Amino acid sequence: MGRVVETYGESPFLIASLGTEMVKGIQQNGVASTLKHFAVYSVPKGGRDGEVRTDPHVAPKEMHEIFLYPFRKVIENAHPLGVMSSYNDWDGEPITGSHYFLTTLLRQQFGFKGYVVSDSKAVEFLYEKHHVAHDFEDATREAVEAGLNVWTNFNQPKYYINNVRNLVKAGKLDIATVNDRVRDVLRVKFELGLFDQPYVADPAAADQIVQNKQADSIALALNQESIVLLKNKANLLPLKTGQYKKILVTGALATDGSYATSRYGPNNNKVTTVLEGIQQFIQNQHVGTEVSYTLGAKVLSHDWPKSELIASQPDADEKAAIEKAVQAAKKSDVIIAVLGENNKTVGEGYSRSSLGLPGKQLDLLRALKGTGKPIVLVLITGQPLTINWPNENIPAIMTAGFPGPQGGTAIAEALFGAYNPGGRLSMTWPKSVGQIQFNFPFKNGSQLDQNGPHKKEGYGHSRVNGPLYPFGYGLSYTSFKYNDLQISPEDKHTQGNIHVTCKVTNSGSVAGDEVVQLYLKDLYSSVTTYNSVLRGFQRVHLKSGETKTVSFELVPDDLSLINRDMHRVVEPGDFEIRIGSSSEDIRLKQTITVNE
Repeated sequence: MGRVVETYGESPFLIASLGTEMVKGIQQNGVASTLKHFAVYSVPKGGRDGEVRTDPHVAPKEMHEIFLYPFRKVIENAHPLGVMSSYNDWDGEPITGSHYFLTTLLRQQFGFKGYVVSDSKAVEFLYEKHHVAHDFEDATREAVEAGLNVWTNFNQPKYYINNVRNLVKAGKLDIATVNDRVRDVLRVKFELGLFDQPYVADPAAADQIVQNKQADSIALALNQESIVLLKNKANLLPLKTGQYKKILVTGALATDGSYATSRYGPNNNKVTTVLEGIQQFIQNQHVGTEVSYTLGAKVLSHDWPKSELIASQPDADEKAAIEKAVQAAKKSDVIIAVLGENNKTVGEGYSRSSLGLPGKQLDLLRALKGTGKPIVLVLITGQPLTINWPNENIPAIMTAGFPGPQGGTAIAEALFGAYNPGGRLSMTWPKSVGQIQFNFPFKNGSQLDQNGPHKKEGYGHSRVNGPLYPFGYGLSYTSFKYNDLQISPEDKHTQGNIHVTCKVTNSGSVAGDEVVQLYLKDLYSSVTTYNSVLRGFQRVHLKSGETKTVSFELVPDDLSLINRDMHRVVEPGDFEIRIGSSSEDIRLKQTITVNE
C-alpha cells in the first residue's frame, strides 16, 4: 500500500518542492505515498546514525522553519496518504510516542488525514532506548494514544495486535481510540480502491510496467541531470575523443556498480559501470582510442575503519596497486579517476568520523598527479566530501552522487560532451568536519563574514571562511548571462503575491542547462532570520545565443517567519529578492517593500 518518499538536501524549500512533485506523481497512479521520517530526524547528536540516532539539538523556531517546513508544505500541497514516525526524540519527547507531533502538529495544524506508520522498532525504542515506557505493551499504549496507526518491525504483527487487545481488556486503552486509528487506515484503503479490488490480477506484470524503455529513458535523464561539474580548469572537459589516443580509467568504483542497487528490495536492473559506459561511448565514436583500466585503489583500505582515526601507510598490496596505476598512467594521454564511496562507507547505519576520500584513494590521486598527465576526477558519493587537495590540484572534477543503473552511460556522455552537465549541489560541501554544521540556510555571522569589521588579510580560519562548494553550486560547459529583473508590485501588502521575472541568455558556444535560483532576504525583522532562503528554482535548456524569460510567483507564506510568540506571520518591511546561479553567485537583486 505504501511507497516511501525520501528526498535529500539542506534547503527546506528544495525538499518541499521535490517532495510535492514526487507525492503527486506516485499518488496519481493509485499508490499511497509515505513521507519519512517525521520529525527532526536528520540531525542527531554528532551526526551519529543507526540505532544510536537520537537527541537532535534543534531550537523550536529552527524546527518549524527548517525541519517541519517540508512536511507542512508537502501535506498542504500534495496531500500524501502516509507519514512515517521517526526513532528520535525532540527535547526529551520521543516522536513515536508524542501526541504533540503525531496529532497536534501533524493532523490538527498541518491537516494530515492519512495513516501514521512507525519506523521499524520505533515503538520498541520507547522502552528499549528512550525509557519512557515500562515494556513493549506500555510503549504500544503510548504510541496508539499519540496517534500511531500502523506498527512495523521484522516480527509478526500479532505481537503488537495482542498488546492492543490486552490493553483494551485491561481498561488501559480506550477502544474509541483504537477505532479512530483503524478508521484512518480503512479510509486510505477506500480511497485507493482496495475494497473494490484488493488483489493485483497479475503481479508478474509489474516487471514490465516498472522497467521498460520509457522508464529506462527517464532513468537516464535523471542520472544526467544529477551530475554536477565542480571544477573545470582550462576547459579540460569535455574530453575530445580524437585528441586522446590512450585513456586510463582507474579506481575501484569504475568497475563496481553496487552503489546503483544498494537499497531496500530486490531489483533486476542491469548496471552499466563507469568503465563500461566509457568503453561503449568510445567504441561508438570509431576514433581508435584505447581505453585501459587498472584498479589503483580499493574504496576501503586494509585497516578500515581504523584508518579513519589513525592515518596509516598503504600496505604492500596497496602500494603495488598504486604503482601499477602510475606506470599505466605514464603510458596514457589522460587519466579518469573514479573515486569516492560505496554502500559500506555511506548509508543508513554507516556513520563516518571523516569526510575525506576513504581508504588509500587520496594516495592514488597524489601519485597520479606526479605523472604530470591531465586528470579528471569523477566522484561517486552519497554525501559531501572534504576534497580540499583534489580541488587544489586536480584540473577537472565532477560528482554523480550515487547514480542509478545507467549512471555509467550518463557519466561517459558528460565526460565527452555528448551531454552538458547542469546539476547543482543540494548540500553545502565543507572544507573540514570542523565546519559542521555548515549548511544552507544559515544565520548572519554563523558561517560567512563577508562584510563584517574583521574581514581583512590573514584573518580567520577554515572553520569560518566559507565552504568548499556552496549550496546550489554547479558549473557548465557554457556560460549564462542574467538581465532585466522585473518585480511586480514593488510595494505590496502582506497577503499579496509577488511576480518575478528575469531573462537568461546562453552566452557560450554550446547548448546547456541553467538552474535559475531565487533567494529571499528579510532585511529587518523582529527575530533573527536566515541570511537568505531559497524560494524558487527553474532548470531551463538554452541553445547557444538563446534567451528565455524565467518566471516565479512568491506567495505570502514565502515571506513568513515564526515570530517571538511562535506565530507564523508576514511582517511589514523590506525584502531583497536575489536571482542567481547559486546561493553565493547572485546575478540580479532588488529590494521590495511589504506594507501592512
